[in-house]
Amino acid sequence: MDFIDNQTGFVLAAGYPQYKSIPNRIYKTTNSGNNWFQITNFSNHGDLLLLGVDFVSTTGKGICYGNSTDSFYVFGTSNYGETWLTYKIYSESILAGSKLIDANNWFVCGGLPYSDGLILHSTNGGGVFVKKISEIVPGNIELFQNYPNPFNASTIIGFQYSEFRTKVSNVTLKIYDVLGKELSTLVNGKYQPGTYQVSFDGSRLPSGVYFYRLQMGDYSEIRKMTLIK
Repeated sequence: MDFIDNQTGFVLAAGYPQYKSIPNRIYKTTNSGNNWFQITNFSNHGDLLLLGVDFVSTTGKGICYGNSTDSFYVFGTSNYGETWLTYKIYSESILAGSKLIDANNWFVCGGLPYSDGLILHSTNGGGVFVKKISEIVPGNIELFQNYPNPFNASTIIGFQYSEFRTKVSNVTLKIYDVLGKELSTLVNGKYQPGTYQVSFDGSRLPSGVYFYRLQMGDYSEIRKMTLIK
């Protein structure tokens, strides 16, 4: 349950995964909980069990998250839950919680028993989540080759950096076509030194050669990747 003011709140009614006829639902109140009405029905996600919902006051942006048997789902809304987008699906962890700092900065966390935990950070309102894969501070700055490459639909891009001028640096990672036109911003924010991964979804782009560029201050590195459908 999450209230964004004294009158307006949202509550999650989790479904029963074994029975798809009992879907996950989100209800809304505009009179301090005296009455509730359904605004969302997550009926087309198999055995998904939603765990929580969180909104940013006055922006309309919110996040909803949950687990299925082999993945966890993150959904985002920009209109107070009237419609939702599936921002990311991960198959390596069980989602444990989320936190919206503001309209752009979102965190989700998860893990599995006897394995490392997972914290994902989005700096663009849920469109892309960045995964920190190592706490070890590397000795240099490096943009890794994406994998797989060539790729069909999605690929992973990794980068690492050491203490570059300050302990927290503003990092950008952008995608370009062969003409130099900017197509997407995957990373744009301040990050502690470490090693990170981010997923790029190229499903809406035609086959061809693309470039991705990492920039921190006056440091810049570019690599090439190939999309084949």
